[in-house]
Amino acid sequence: MRPLNGAQRRAANREQHHARRIAQNSSNGVKGVATAWSEDVRRTARLRAAQGDLTVWTHLAQTLEWFCSRHPATDPEDRRTARQTYHWEVRLEGLADADPKTLACAWWDRARSIARDQEGETGWTDLALTLKNLADHYKQ
Repeated sequence: MRPLNGAQRRAANREQHHARRIAQNSSNGVKGVATAWSEDVRRTARLRAAQGDLTVWTHLAQTLEWFCSRHPATDPEDRRTARQTYHWEVRLEGLADADPKTLACAWWDRARSIARDQEGETGWTDLALTLKNLADHYKQ
């Protein structure tokens, strides 16, 4: 068996680190798992962006937007929900010409807010699975 080269060693270290983060964040429940998968996808996006490829940031933003569209407000007449929606729409208008990373970060904030507002752990479970699927897509 040959010793690992630098790239293989870094990839193995990333996998070990991710496994530790999943284990650590599992103590925070599904929210922690979703956070760990988010960190994994964002790390992949940063690595690809350093090589000039911004598609992962774009795909992350689209995926989080899709997640948010699947979970409409539970009570749109609620004052808190109405305020959150208003502020989100204002923020989104300000991001019209933003780069993909900034847009993905904004959608991450929105997705966390939506996951938090879902009943039980439904939103966090769906968000964790959505991000895991995205991470797995880029590991192939």
